[in-house]
Amino acid sequence: MVASQKLHTTEQIRNIALVGHAGAGKTTLVEALLVQAGAIESAGDIAKGTTTADFTPQEKRLQHSLEPAVMHLEHDGHYMNILDTPGYPDFAGRAMSVLPAVETAAVVINAETGIELVTQKMMDFAADRHLCRIIIINKIDAPDTDLHGLLRQIRDTFGKQCLPLNLPTDGGKAVADCFFTLSDATPDFASIEAAHTEMVDQIVELDDELMELYLEQGEELGIEQLHDPFERALRAGHLVPICFVSAETGAGIRQLLNVFGQLMPNPAEGNPPEFLKGEPGAQEPVKVTADDDAAFIKSLMVAVDEPGFVQVDEISPVTGQRVRRSRFVDRQAFTLDMSLVIREELADQFNFCNEFVSRASVTAMPLCPRSMTSELSASAIATRATR
Repeated sequence: MVASQKLHTTEQIRNIALVGHAGAGKTTLVEALLVQAGAIESAGDIAKGTTTADFTPQEKRLQHSLEPAVMHLEHDGHYMNILDTPGYPDFAGRAMSVLPAVETAAVVINAETGIELVTQKMMDFAADRHLCRIIIINKIDAPDTDLHGLLRQIRDTFGKQCLPLNLPTDGGKAVADCFFTLSDATPDFASIEAAHTEMVDQIVELDDELMELYLEQGEELGIEQLHDPFERALRAGHLVPICFVSAETGAGIRQLLNVFGQLMPNPAEGNPPEFLKGEPGAQEPVKVTADDDAAFIKSLMVAVDEPGFVQVDEISPVTGQRVRRSRFVDRQAFTLDMSLVIREELADQFNFCNEFVSRASVTAMPLCPRSMTSELSASAIATRATR
């Protein structure tokens, strides 16, 4: 996709990675989001090889994602970078390696198959990296699915902090809002009012003042009162919201975009990336803050924006501002220059890993702490240069 030429503030940006097991419908979900936001006119089809994310000849032939890909869309004043990632266990390293580029990991679960190997792996990995997490249950319109049972399974597996923002209704043909404006529709299971109350109770648990106000008012808190506490609960891992959708029919897609824009953190609100300094065995964490006077840390974002050309943007991981853009006519020049950049400008505790290929002119952050690379599969490390 062609990136928008508009300038966006840090507050408008949302960086979200769709992760999860193969077959959960991540690529189809991306198509539905792009159509709903007006970024494309019609959804592509995996079987026909026309999806936006799976654009390489091999991905079209195999009909599944092999590399992460980045799409861009705008919705309700928010600019969203949506990362579609591979779901097969053999390619889990490729999905993990791009998570430092985002503030939110959206774990997509197939309503027909439930929690699978990569579902568990991505939930645990994102939690270990202190990323905000949201669970998306896809294919809610599939016949003979036990959505209520799946919700119970999710909460039993990942904790009682997993709570629905909406509930399926009309046999999975639509969803009923449980948070912003309580729907008067009848959900397929549970109660909208009970779901809303449980969500508010979970949010206010971390805010003593709000809890006291909540108890004193004796009535529901407004959305404006819940926004900041909601994000604090997200950052602390005290809340993992759940959204029900059907990428095929479009049920819940607009609501999901609203959740992304209104409730998911921007780069300044999410937990800052974790960096380490020092020799192996004696490394100390480096605290990253949005302070212009503090030490500057930059991230390298790599893309193949057209055949034969490699583009590198140097980005501040806190503000999201681009510092410099470089363009190379071939991979050899690109690799050599990046070796020099890392030798001269970057701390020696970092590796340059997972060259990230996309149609877009800006992609994801391939720079990650050295301590992380041991957890990545060998296939995920396409280019590496160290001091």
